[in-house]
Amino acid sequence: MTIALIGNPNSGKTTLFNALTGSSQSVGNWPGVTVEKKEGRLKNGGGILLDLPGIYTLTPFSPEEIVAREALTRTPPELVLNIVDGTNLERNLYLTMQLLELGLPMVVAVNCVDAMKKRGDHFSPERLSEALGCPVVGISALRGFGLGELAQALKAPNRPARRFIAPSDEETAIAARYERIERIVRQCLRRGAKRGLSNRLDSVVLNRYLALPIFVLVMAGVYYISVSGPGAWLTNGLMEWQAAFARWLGSLLLRWQVAPFLRSLILEGLLAGVGRVVGFVPQLLLLYGCLSFLGDCGYLARISFLLDSLLRRFGLSGKCFMPMLLATGCGVPAILGTRAIDSQRERRVTAITCTFLPCSAKLPIIALIAGTLFEGAWWLAPVAYFVGAASILISAKLLGRMKLFGGKPSPFVLELPAYRMPSAVSLLRNIRNHTASFLKKAGTIILLSSLFVWFLAAFTWQNRGFVLAEGMSEGLLARFGKSFEFLFVPLGLGQWQMVVASFTALIAKENAVSTLSILYGASLPQAFTPLQGLSFLLFNLLCAPCVAAIWALRRELGSRKLTFAAVVYQCVYAYVVAAVFYQVGALLR
Repeated sequence: MTIALIGNPNSGKTTLFNALTGSSQSVGNWPGVTVEKKEGRLKNGGGILLDLPGIYTLTPFSPEEIVAREALTRTPPELVLNIVDGTNLERNLYLTMQLLELGLPMVVAVNCVDAMKKRGDHFSPERLSEALGCPVVGISALRGFGLGELAQALKAPNRPARRFIAPSDEETAIAARYERIERIVRQCLRRGAKRGLSNRLDSVVLNRYLALPIFVLVMAGVYYISVSGPGAWLTNGLMEWQAAFARWLGSLLLRWQVAPFLRSLILEGLLAGVGRVVGFVPQLLLLYGCLSFLGDCGYLARISFLLDSLLRRFGLSGKCFMPMLLATGCGVPAILGTRAIDSQRERRVTAITCTFLPCSAKLPIIALIAGTLFEGAWWLAPVAYFVGAASILISAKLLGRMKLFGGKPSPFVLELPAYRMPSAVSLLRNIRNHTASFLKKAGTIILLSSLFVWFLAAFTWQNRGFVLAEGMSEGLLARFGKSFEFLFVPLGLGQWQMVVASFTALIAKENAVSTLSILYGASLPQAFTPLQGLSFLLFNLLCAPCVAAIWALRRELGSRKLTFAAVVYQCVYAYVVAAVFYQVGALLR
């Protein structure tokens, strides 16, 4: 049996999907996380559950609405599971009314009944079931309440729900739906007199004067915890262990009389390259944990609302913030997440610029510069974040002057979810998924890149064959880097090692760290001045993203020429910003 799970954004749909199937989809407390339908098998063997995008209406305008409507009409499922947020019953029941018009068998799951009780609401699932003409079950997807009863309702034979016939005229149909919703809500819900926690918190975090300072403090706190505070302590401890292990392994290989080139491969190619990158895992764990907590609790959805007026001044809307937020984790889902933006113009601008924000792959570069040159300064990571954000706004303004990207911002409507305490299971699942993805990259792309960099650095071409170079400065990689040094002199990066690291970063941003560790070794702290380090960070922060993100950009822009132009723009923008910064800094020094 095929069951289609559908509901509004922020209704707990993905949490319910994970609970019913045992899957591990990411939970995001903002619209646009799920654009394509996903499926999983129910744990009790009851059939296949399709996780459709979170939508407010079946009227097909946005990509999510088109995907959902096609899934329900082209190949109708045998059963529809409509999840409804009980804390905002009227808004969620509008989609329910439209589903009733399709005449499909349906079960309604009213979520957040625990939150309704806390605020003093009295809700009757039986009366709602009688009014809708289909089974209704009260649940808490986050706490697991009512899921057994819901599973039984999904197993039971369900007849088509009592069909609601709406007038043919759209305006009259909308009025008729809301009129029926008001009547139904009066029958099944009696509201409590308590003022909700969400309202009390919003009076502070959305305050006209306090909202932006609070947001700045929150993001500074996130990066302090992950990069400079506990994250740095854990990373330093792991680095010390790695250094001790490298010394022990080096002496062991020497005692075993292992060939010099093989010792170099193991110690300088693998441990110095991949080991240095893996050493930043504790900081990534904390970053993923903080961002997952802020997303699941509902705070980040408020930031979309808060920044809408600011983004409009630069030709964007609040809905563009959601892909930008995803970009702090990884550029690939951020670019793919732009599908949730209705305006093609805004979608393209956001896809081109969202990777300016520091993703998890850039975090090791930030941590390396902060730890090596600035004694673990807490301010460097939040400054990098806000530099990326400012670059998005500047680029949106610049691109908006072009005919291809010109136009007014699209309307932005967002239902603010209630604040909720995220479950430990959900947080740990998100952290595990992101960390596993990073380690997988470290074990494949970064490993292969480190071996490739070491080989080109250690060998040279003589007499029609590869021979071991006398030093890395005589290897093939040095020749390549020195041929491009002149381009990087204005940036203060006129050393071939820095040039090569910037090129390898285009494969995966973490490669910049592994490449510098291989080429400089223990002398890395003396290789950069603080000004050079910041210039290197700026260039690699704003330059074109990794190969995977460029591929995603090509998919979303739908044009090779436009993708090439976007990558060129990103590289030129990064070059100009880094060059201006270094030259001004050199004059003021």
